[in-house]
Amino acid sequence: MPVLAGIFAGVIMAMIFLPHAAIVLVFNRKYAGSPGNDEGPSPMAWLLMALAGGAFLTWVVLGIAAATLFTIAQRVAPTHFPGVPSLAYLIGVVAVVLLAVPWVVILAPRLWRHALFEFAVFVAIFGVQIPMTAGIG
Repeated sequence: MPVLAGIFAGVIMAMIFLPHAAIVLVFNRKYAGSPGNDEGPSPMAWLLMALAGGAFLTWVVLGIAAATLFTIAQRVAPTHFPGVPSLAYLIGVVAVVLLAVPWVVILAPRLWRHALFEFAVFVAIFGVQIPMTAGIG
């Protein structure tokens, strides 16, 4: 069941991340395929499609790894609070987000609102949805 929960979480995250990333890319003035540019189609479109496929597979692999880590954390350090099957796992998910925040601020300071949205989605899917679908009992 953890593998299916991880695949499910990875697919959901990819389905939210990829259109969001596409919107950020397309409305960037430097992007050659931007609606405001009359340069024609970008030769980078094929590379972007390959990167999108790679991102999709990466999210699925991350989902499977997170679901597996959740089942291990649930066995090793279970939490008996309703809605929080493993506090150690939830702290780990939040720690991943907190470690990623400085990188976004340093590398892409103009995208902080987009990153905030993605971080919230990540915590919701990986911190709440995986424990619900991987099985609490």
